Amino acid sequence: MKTPKLIAIASGAVLLVMLVLMGVLLASFDAARLKNELTVAVQEHTGRKLRIDGDLSLSFFPNVGVKIGRVRLSERDGDDHFVSFNRARVAVAVLPLFSRQVVAKTLDIDGLDVTVIKRRDGTHNIDDLIGKAPGKKAGVSAADPRGTGGKAPPAAATPLVLAIAGINVSDAVLTWRDERSGRTVTVAKLDLSTGGLTLDTARRTASLAEVTLIAQGNTETAESSAENFVLRLDAPNLTLSPEHSSGQAVTLTARLDSRGYSVNTTLELAGLALQAETISARELAINLDAHFASTAVKARLSAPLAVNLAKQAFAVKNLAGELTIAHPRLSMKSLKLPLTGSLDVNLKKATAALSLDTRLEDSPIALRLDMPEFAPLALVFDLVIDQLDIDRYLVAGAKKGGQKVAQKPAGAKLDFSALRGHDVRGTVKIGALQAAQVKMQDVRMQVKLDDGRLAVAPHSAKLYGGSLSGALAIDAENNRVHLKQSLTGVQIQPLLKDLANQDLLAGRGNIAVDVATQGDSVDAMKRALAGTAKIALKDGAIKGINLAQSLRELKGKLASRQDVSEAASADRQTDFSALTASFRIADGVARNSDLQARSPLLRLTGAGDIDIGNHRIDYLAKASVVATSRAQGGKDLAHLKGLTIPVRLHGPLDSPVWNIEFAGLAGDAVKARVEASRQQVEDKLKGSLKGLLQNR
Repeated sequence: MKTPKLIAIASGAVLLVMLVLMGVLLASFDAARLKNELTVAVQEHTGRKLRIDGDLSLSFFPNVGVKIGRVRLSERDGDDHFVSFNRARVAVAVLPLFSRQVVAKTLDIDGLDVTVIKRRDGTHNIDDLIGKAPGKKAGVSAADPRGTGGKAPPAAATPLVLAIAGINVSDAVLTWRDERSGRTVTVAKLDLSTGGLTLDTARRTASLAEVTLIAQGNTETAESSAENFVLRLDAPNLTLSPEHSSGQAVTLTARLDSRGYSVNTTLELAGLALQAETISARELAINLDAHFASTAVKARLSAPLAVNLAKQAFAVKNLAGELTIAHPRLSMKSLKLPLTGSLDVNLKKATAALSLDTRLEDSPIALRLDMPEFAPLALVFDLVIDQLDIDRYLVAGAKKGGQKVAQKPAGAKLDFSALRGHDVRGTVKIGALQAAQVKMQDVRMQVKLDDGRLAVAPHSAKLYGGSLSGALAIDAENNRVHLKQSLTGVQIQPLLKDLANQDLLAGRGNIAVDVATQGDSVDAMKRALAGTAKIALKDGAIKGINLAQSLRELKGKLASRQDVSEAASADRQTDFSALTASFRIADGVARNSDLQARSPLLRLTGAGDIDIGNHRIDYLAKASVVATSRAQGGKDLAHLKGLTIPVRLHGPLDSPVWNIEFAGLAGDAVKARVEASRQQVEDKLKGSLKGLLQNR
């Protein structure tokens, strides 16, 4: 019976001592003095101003803890905000403290607000807190090889064992501001919760369980609209030790939303292992689900992962997966591409390199991408495609001219704002390309995207028996487009047929175009088109009418003074040996006044308008008969020799009508004949007079 009694007496004595100690602590605790001492110490050691506006107090039940209210810490040598929080509390077990073990029940922080700044000179506002203060380079010198400042080296730190049952950070805000790029990232409503955390500095071991991090916020710059994001990190268990570390599957999910697009990504690490300065994972799996306007992109990629902590670099080799692209205009609704490649990232140097290979049916496609800088983001790429038929994968429209063409909604809105905020440079090489029915070979393009302006210059290709070269610029400012293009030695008939489904001209020659436009739709851009164009063709034809044949067939109409109309016919054409014309384009209308065309029978001049915006033409050509040899079939046109016959082409571009305007021609014909008779009389008189003079 004595043992229980002794235990009770001993327990009472310990409890009494604990109560006395707590009483002494409470009686001697001076919150105001402690606040003042903390403020002075922080100012002396960091050059920062600490302000404690909230209460500072001790608690003993249900465990020993420290509570502190509103706290604010300034930037170094200034008053600007660096970090603050509304409330914090840490609760610890008392007895382990006597053996230098900190066993905390919980660590709670509410309303944490931290601002990290990267200055224009590359330094950060936290450098002084992590040993990078200006003028205080950590390291050694000849006089002080140990870097101790001439003082005796400090004694070895006493091993510390830390155990926390859980960490809870709620309603935190983290702001990253890059003064050089003007980019700001704000993480708001950040919540972090963990299970047990243990740390043993003697054994250099640590473990962390049930980590959940949830954050949401936004990024924005002066040039681009805000992007909203949500992040969630789940790590069930992680164990760290010098010999070997491991962890269960780690999952990171992220969602990014902005005007016009949304991106959902899930990253999973399985078979995680840590050893020395390396981290490896048996499999890194990435799932992507993104939407850009009407386009949906899905991807799944997986590969082993290797991370070098010392070099802050990681490599993803033997990458394999699949990419799926869906769009309403795709003929098969969605397109799947197999992917293989590799990824190397160096966080210390802020660089990355990506290599991707795929196949589109039987055509290999290779992409090489380098990121020489993360902030601001810069990309350099090289894209090589063996052959690509874009029309094959687009929804076919109505048949025109016996072939199907892809429909393009001319009234659809155009928005080039996605070009802003990027720095992209690269080259594109395509062996054979078909787009908008136009067929090209050996396509070469230099691409540069900078400050919202996309330049595809120079670019070149072989097409329709000739070559193409030029420059294209698209500017997000006012949706402006500028195209400068030269075609040399090109067969114009098949080009016009494929490009615009028009059969107006044939021949080989050169075309030069220099045009600019702007607008929020294809229709608006057509109506705003401005610039110049020139054409020079040889050995070709004006399609739709045979002027010589029509004049022979309709010579009886000359006396009746009746205009004659005939629809353009695909089996008729007016041949020419040479044709030149230039156009001035304004408000979507191309005006020409210097058409010159020559053929064995005719000379052709002309002037008129092509209304590109409204898809119409009103053009007046003037044909003159210049030869009447029988071999050329000109005998039947002898009565028209020396006359100029007006021929008007008008109506929709895809179905124009030819008018031979005889109405005003009869008077001219009479005048011409009178002039011819007068000339004959004069010639005879001159001959007679000459004979008389010779006889004298």
